[in-house]
Amino acid sequence: MRTRGYLFTLSTLFVTVILAIYVGHSLNYNYSVIIAVLNILLLVSTVCALYYQNKRLSSQMKIAENDTFYKLALEVDKAFLENYDLWPYFNDGKEIEIDCNQEKLSRIEALAILKLDYYEHVIGLYEENSLKKDWDIYFIEGFRSGPALRMAYKKNEKWLRNSLKHIFNKAEQTR
Repeated sequence: MRTRGYLFTLSTLFVTVILAIYVGHSLNYNYSVIIAVLNILLLVSTVCALYYQNKRLSSQMKIAENDTFYKLALEVDKAFLENYDLWPYFNDGKEIEIDCNQEKLSRIEALAILKLDYYEHVIGLYEENSLKKDWDIYFIEGFRSGPALRMAYKKNEKWLRNSLKHIFNKAEQTR
């Protein structure tokens, strides 16, 4: 989108310069000055329009980005509502029992993978976001209070982003 706007500005500038030269040669000097001034005004207005468009697009992208964060959070929350009995393994520090049945262990692991995927997706979105520090705190606390999340992380560490590894290590150091 931005590239097309810049190409439009450059092509407008090129056309106005060609017109100014052509008209300047075919008309007398006074008209060519008027046309040159009009061309400069056209160029300035085009640049202003591009600036406004860029600013508006940037704010729309931030809104969409924040919307994505919260939609993903709601999906994870919905999964916890559907599996409310697993909440303590992720948020209350409850350790997974050694004699835990396979069905429950599979549900814990699936939910942990979902939450890790959520973390990775949000990290991919927020690396350029001003809320990075807040999200890091949220993720660190998730690792600190969630033995199931730590277990899934350790099991799948080789497939996860380096930035998530950094956050996990911070959580482990402060646990």
